[in-house]
Amino acid sequence: MRRRVGQGGREGSDGGPSPERPGVDLTAPQMIELSPQQMDQVRAAVAEWSMVAGHHGAAYVELRRQGRTEEALAEAIKMTDLYRKITRVCRPPHGRIQLAHSLLSVHECLFHLHRRDGLLEASKEAANITAELAEGDFAGFSGDFGVALAALYVDLNLLGHPQEALTVAAGFIKHWYRMERAGLQPRRDRLACALANESEMLEALGRHDEALIAATEAVAIQREVAEANPGANRFSLAAALGSLAGRLASAGRAQEAVDTITEAIVLWRALAAGRGLGERETVARALANQSAYLDGLGRHGEALVAITEAVGIFRELAEVQPEQSCEGLAAWLTNQGKYLGALGRHEDAIGPLTEAVALFGRLSPIGNNWHLVLPLRILGAELDHLGRSREADEARARAQALAPGVPD
Repeated sequence: MRRRVGQGGREGSDGGPSPERPGVDLTAPQMIELSPQQMDQVRAAVAEWSMVAGHHGAAYVELRRQGRTEEALAEAIKMTDLYRKITRVCRPPHGRIQLAHSLLSVHECLFHLHRRDGLLEASKEAANITAELAEGDFAGFSGDFGVALAALYVDLNLLGHPQEALTVAAGFIKHWYRMERAGLQPRRDRLACALANESEMLEALGRHDEALIAATEAVAIQREVAEANPGANRFSLAAALGSLAGRLASAGRAQEAVDTITEAIVLWRALAAGRGLGERETVARALANQSAYLDGLGRHGEALVAITEAVGIFRELAEVQPEQSCEGLAAWLTNQGKYLGALGRHEDAIGPLTEAVALFGRLSPIGNNWHLVLPLRILGAELDHLGRSREADEARARAQALAPGVPD
C-alpha cells in the first residue's frame, strides 16, 4: 500500500510553506513507497522550501550586516527549520550542507548575543553533519568540517568543558594534516590557531609542559606566515605571542615571558592605531599581563607604568560598557595599588585600592564577592603602613568574613 500525501499546499503565516505541504512528514526510506505523481509533489515541496530558505538566508546576511542580530537570529532559525525539513525528506548533500551552514548562522547570532542556550547544540550538530559529509567527499566538505570544529571548540571552552575542548582542538589539528596530505593546501595560520587553542586547554588541565610546546609551535608557524605576507598576519601573531607569554610565565621563565608579551604589545599597538576604543582593549589586557610578569621579576616601577596605562584604557571602556569592563578595571586597580605599595608609595596606593573595593562591591551588592578579598587585604596592609590601624583592622575583618579560614 502506498503512503498518501496531501494534494497542493498553502503558505504559512510567516511566508514559508505550510506544514500541510506534501512530504513534510516523510523520511527518505518512505519515499520509495510513493508513486511518480506523489514524488513530483514532494520535489515541488522541496523546491519551495529551498526557495523560501534562500530568502531567509539573504535576510539573515543583510540583518547581520546592519548589526540587527536579534532579527538575524529569527531568520537563521527559520532557515534552519526549512533545511531540516528538506534533509528529513530526501537528505541530498546540498540540503545537508545548507543545514550545517544555517546551524552555524544560529550559533553566530547566539554567540554575539551572549546567549548560551542552544549554542553548543548548534555547533555540535553542524560538526556532526559536516564530519559525515567530509567522510563521503573529503575534498568537497573538509573546509566546512574545519569551520564547524572551530565553532564547537569555542563553545566547549566558553561553557567550561576543557577536556572536550582539548579533544576538539586536537581533532582539528589531525584534520588539518589530513587536508595537507590530500593536497588541499590548508592555511597554516589555521593550524597555528588550533595549536594555540590546544595549548590553552592543556594549560587549563595542568599539563603545562605540553601547553608550552604547542604555544611555541603556534608562534613559529605564525611567524612563517607573517614573513611570507608582511602586515597581513599581525593580529594572529600578536595573539599567539600573548598566549606563549602566559605559558612561559607558568613555566617560571619570567624574563622570556616579558620579552614575548612586549613583542605582542608592539603589534597590538600598531593594530589599534587610529581605531576605536575596542581595539585598545586588547592592548590594555596585554599591558596588564606584562605588568604581572614584570612584578614577578621585582621590577615594580616598570610594572606600575604598564598597569597605569591599562587602567586608563579600561576607565574609558567602563564608561561605555560598564557591565563588561568594571570587573577588569577593579582587578587592575588592585594591582596598581599593590605595585604602588611595593614602591613604598603607601599613601598613593590607598586611592586605587579603595576604588577597587567599591567597584567589586557594586558588582556584587549582596556582599559575598570573593573578588573583594585580595584588594581588602592589600588595603589593610597599606593602611597599617600609614598607622591607620583601626581602618586596617576593618578591612582585614571584612576580608576574613568573605573568606573565613583562609590565611592572608
